[in-house]
Amino acid sequence: MGLLCKVISLFCWTTSDDSDSVDSCEPAFRTRPVFGVCLQRLRNAGQMRQGVPAVLMQMVEFLEQYGLHQRELFCVSGSEAEREALRQRLDRGEIQFFSKDDVHAVASLLILFLKELPHGLIPDEDAKRLLRVYAKTRGKGLNLRRAKKVLESYPPDTFNILSLLFHFLSRVAAQSRVNHMTSERLAKVFGPCIFHVRSVPDSSMKQVELELCVYLTQHLIDSVTILLPNMYPPKPKGVLLCTGDGAAVSGHTHHSGQRSAVDEHLIQD
Repeated sequence: MGLLCKVISLFCWTTSDDSDSVDSCEPAFRTRPVFGVCLQRLRNAGQMRQGVPAVLMQMVEFLEQYGLHQRELFCVSGSEAEREALRQRLDRGEIQFFSKDDVHAVASLLILFLKELPHGLIPDEDAKRLLRVYAKTRGKGLNLRRAKKVLESYPPDTFNILSLLFHFLSRVAAQSRVNHMTSERLAKVFGPCIFHVRSVPDSSMKQVELELCVYLTQHLIDSVTILLPNMYPPKPKGVLLCTGDGAAVSGHTHHSGQRSAVDEHLIQD
């Protein structure tokens, strides 16, 4: 388990104190930023709906209605210029109604939102605790009872976002015959965003770290109905999107047998 322990230790690195850097919670160059902003600042600015960022809720609801049957959703990047234009309008606080032609741009924007969350969606120490649950099984699966207990201990904002995101991803995976986005493919896209995988000097270590994140993400997608409550069911077709009532939702009220490099390291160490 030596290599696995090293990998897990990477998730609890300390953030360097750089006096020249801009506070990630206080970007000063946008009028009403929603990207690259910590969850607490979004909450303080009244930019949360039903316990999750309003912009995230809007993107998920839009993709729920218009993207589930879109081939290669999250794997086709769309127009970078279009994505940037949408981002700038959202950051300026403009009311944005996406069009059906925006599906791939919005999908890219959702990934970008997660990537730019300061310190990642799941903070380092919380990620380490979830990785330990996986490590104790020696790569043979995920102890759902222990994993659920860890998830329920997360801060409410993080817990709410995970509930919204993973139930949505499970519905995307349920349409994989049409959109070709299985839980495995979705995990490869979202794992590094959710766990905020950083660059490390050892390329082999980074590969194992990436695979761990992907494995955990796939387990969460496949077992979401057991691990996380479905607090955000999809809205019926035709309902106005993102009209949240502002009430915070409390966060506390099968994986294939294919063996990968991660399993080999777990078994051999």
